[in-house]
Amino acid sequence: MQIKKQRVKEKTGIFLIMLCWLVYACSYIGKLNYAANINSIMDFYKVGHAEAGAVSTFFFFAYGVGQVVNGLLCKKYNIQWIIFFSLLLSGTANLIVGVSTNFSVVKYMWLVNGFSMSILWPSLIRLLSETLSKKDMAKASGIITHNPVALIKFKRAERQSRESLSKGEIVAFLERIKEPKYDEIRQFAYILYFFGMRPCEIDEETHREGDFFITRNRKRKNGKIEYKKIPIPTQAQELIDWDNL
Repeated sequence: MQIKKQRVKEKTGIFLIMLCWLVYACSYIGKLNYAANINSIMDFYKVGHAEAGAVSTFFFFAYGVGQVVNGLLCKKYNIQWIIFFSLLLSGTANLIVGVSTNFSVVKYMWLVNGFSMSILWPSLIRLLSETLSKKDMAKASGIITHNPVALIKFKRAERQSRESLSKGEIVAFLERIKEPKYDEIRQFAYILYFFGMRPCEIDEETHREGDFFITRNRKRKNGKIEYKKIPIPTQAQELIDWDNL
């Protein structure tokens, strides 16, 4: 049975967006874990760069062809089951790769993993387009297409900033997050923006210098504005161009 085109409420839409983002994040980890461990894999299986690289070639071949095929056919799929099936297939392939002692098995399992991942993306897009309003689709397009590891890297950078006690350490931290690999910090700012959050100034003695707050643009029942604290150095705020978001 196919999903009917029924628009959902805004709160339900936000929940659906984040659920799809979480699903894609899980698949993203399953897609990258081979490349992240390729040196250990080469040592374990006693293979060279050419053989190890062939596994990635198998993956991207299946992923590329599968994107075209599933992009054309996803309208005919049962969305509830195809997303579950693709995640199950990918998880099974990852599990077999993790326990296999035969490198040929790794190669073909990664081919299967690539095809299963190609099913997921068009299916998620179809699910969102059939259930979200145009307003929520704008949020979804910004959140889903961002790197799923953005939150992880943001929390890591946040922890580093809190642990930086000296000016020199803060400067070193700022230099690190200028590197391309920390672009996800800016992407996280876009996620905040899509949820209606904006930067604001709070001048109170109870708050330390360098604290950074964002407002949700809404008031509590007692009339006070609701704020959310983001504890990163003040200088790091300059990396986020809020005016041009």
